[in-house]
Amino acid sequence: MARPLASTVLLSGFLISLLLPTHASGAKDFDLRRALERPGVQMVVVDVYATWCEPCMKAMPRWRKLREEYRDRGVRFLMVHTQDAQVPCGTATSDFADEVICDEKGYIANWLGVKDQLPAAFLWNWQGSLKVRNGHVDVVERSI
Repeated sequence: MARPLASTVLLSGFLISLLLPTHASGAKDFDLRRALERPGVQMVVVDVYATWCEPCMKAMPRWRKLREEYRDRGVRFLMVHTQDAQVPCGTATSDFADEVICDEKGYIANWLGVKDQLPAAFLWNWQGSLKVRNGHVDVVERSI
């Protein structure tokens, strides 16, 4: 299915500030536009987590199940490993996500309005519309 040109316009404003960071060194790997524009992608889930966050870690098996269930239907899962000095970035979630993004300094979490209030998950459709903000795995699952 061809995507309308308007999808770029829908990615302006709030989202564009996430996609085009100017000074935050850890944020260069967070490219929501690129994730949404990949062929076949219908939705993108972004989960911000840390290993010190017990509810975050308890949700990981659910994220794995959702990824397995919806991957073939165009849902992609990006995990943002944030502010976690105890565990090297990405080691706790390799099979729970399509991509793990390192956010040691918390820049991405701050831009998303999360800071250290975890767990926090977001869901965008392929048009760039934000469907879930600061939700949890339950909310994302219902919204998919």
